Amino acid sequence: MKKTIVGVTVVGSDRGGIVAAFTNFAFTSGGNVEKVNQNVIKGLFGMYLEISFAKKINVKKFDSQIQALARREKMDVSTYHETNTQKNIAVFVTKEGHCLDAIMKNSRTLRGRIALIVGTERTLAPKKAGIPFVLVSGRNQQRAEEKIIRACKKYDIDLIALARYMRILSPNFVWRYPNRIINIHPSILPAFP
Repeated sequence: MKKTIVGVTVVGSDRGGIVAAFTNFAFTSGGNVEKVNQNVIKGLFGMYLEISFAKKINVKKFDSQIQALARREKMDVSTYHETNTQKNIAVFVTKEGHCLDAIMKNSRTLRGRIALIVGTERTLAPKKAGIPFVLVSGRNQQRAEEKIIRACKKYDIDLIALARYMRILSPNFVWRYPNRIINIHPSILPAFP
């Protein structure tokens, strides 16, 4: 039988005991922590866990229980597990829409569906596609990212494609989507480490 792998991201204010709380939860749930990566930047804690289960688990029950732990610990937690369902993709774009246009034109060949577009200009909103659009204008990065995080949760985003998205994403955002953010416009790489 194939084992079940669940990815868990934990983000919030740093304090002692958070790693223990979530790794103990994994163990008492019958899981084995195969990967853990944690960071603290300016008081912000971020952790990614990969938990394996030898047997099939009820992922809805697991998600419900870990969200209860997250509320007790005052942390923001999201889970990611491989399923056979289509993945929800968010496309982030600034100013120029040619990368977005190419994705939209070829969207039927994707192994997922475009569930959200985040853009810095109203003109980037898809006119006829019926895809939700979130406008992030202004210079307040923290407020913009909070708005994006809410939208990504609302539309259950699995993968983020940066299609000429010319804003730097903070650790607070990136830690929520480990290994699930891709930059599809290579001309700016490796200019930014």
